Amino acid sequence: MRGDDSIALAFPYGRGTVTVEVPRRCLLPLPELRCEPALPNAAEAVREALARPFGSERLRDLARGERDCVIAVPDHRRWTPVSIMLPLLLEELHGAGLSAEQITILVALGTHPPMTREELRRHLGPAICDRYRVLNHDWRDESNLVLLGATRRGTPVAVNRLYHEAALKVALGSVKPHGVVGWSGGAKILQPGLGDGCGAGVTHWRSAQAMGREIIGRVETEVRHDIEDAADRIGLDFLLQGAPNNREEMIGFFAGDFRQAYRRAASYSLARSDFFFNADLGPRADVLITGTTGLDMWNGGTSGMWLAEYLLEPGGTVIQFAPCSEGAASEHPDVARYGYRSLAETEALLESGAISDRVAAAHMVHGGRVLDRMGVECILFSDGLSREEVERLRLTYASSPQEAVDMALARHGRSAAVHVFGELDRQRAADRSPGTD
Repeated sequence: MRGDDSIALAFPYGRGTVTVEVPRRCLLPLPELRCEPALPNAAEAVREALARPFGSERLRDLARGERDCVIAVPDHRRWTPVSIMLPLLLEELHGAGLSAEQITILVALGTHPPMTREELRRHLGPAICDRYRVLNHDWRDESNLVLLGATRRGTPVAVNRLYHEAALKVALGSVKPHGVVGWSGGAKILQPGLGDGCGAGVTHWRSAQAMGREIIGRVETEVRHDIEDAADRIGLDFLLQGAPNNREEMIGFFAGDFRQAYRRAASYSLARSDFFFNADLGPRADVLITGTTGLDMWNGGTSGMWLAEYLLEPGGTVIQFAPCSEGAASEHPDVARYGYRSLAETEALLESGAISDRVAAAHMVHGGRVLDRMGVECILFSDGLSREEVERLRLTYASSPQEAVDMALARHGRSAAVHVFGELDRQRAADRSPGTD
């Protein structure tokens, strides 16, 4: 299918890139999306946010006289400049008289795999890892959880015991368009960040009842209000929240009451950048090509299936480049076992007892709904998964990135319309895919 009119395009692929050739005549233009420039001095903006919190005293005033503090931080799979934000939070705590021995940094993994010591040092900085107690939250360890009843919507609430017992509870993070809760950030650092699989399963499964377009980018959602109800039970005294543009660069910071900091950050991002969900992206394509920096299907490997709702015609083809060096979803093996399915199929698996992990079930539906409802085919290139593993996911296997492109063009013809999203050479896209966990 290649010829003299082909153009080479590079896509993110884990920590590297892959390159394919696509007929130039097939490419549909994506519009230039409005994008607020990144802050010239993020550290200074963090200091200003900490000095003027919303709905709260300054952190150093809250911390004065407290016996200890736990700081919940996101893991390395988030859009958060932790290495900039955390030292400035620690400055506030030390300014109130707390010593390093009185402070614990707790990585809010949710149901992600634990971070290694090397990953923690890269994520937080060696100086912080050497000076402070840094721990991963273990969502599977029931002895490390405290049960706190249920929210008004009936979602069970559990939280890390060390966090629960802390005198002062602090968190940091950033917002991001999200397929479960609308925007990440805010109370999500606690539920599911420091919770268990049960509460996470309820909230994720609730989101699986709708298409992504009905959730992504909404500041107020049913799941948002539910996790804020959980946070009221758990406690969160102070939040530092980053606001990104659509290139994952920080454009603002907000601090104080967790509800106010979250809403100001999400509203600030929305007002200053166009994202894929709130922009006119032009005509829909027959083929969508995208890559991911994520290392499994759970984190970025289904980004093309999310974007299909916005960019593909029914019956179109997604080409996804995902390395899956950590497997399909190591913490949720039901995904690899049963693959991406319709809501009805997944409900049947839950009702039969074949699966009990509702977080996995929701992910299966999030990816599977465009395969089912839109009749989309997803061709996956992943050198971390075998043909058998890809087909068990109910996706189409490609042995190389270029084979994936050639297969899609053979399916739709030489005049197929192609969208590329996240392509690196010409910076055609100004956004990343939504999170789902």
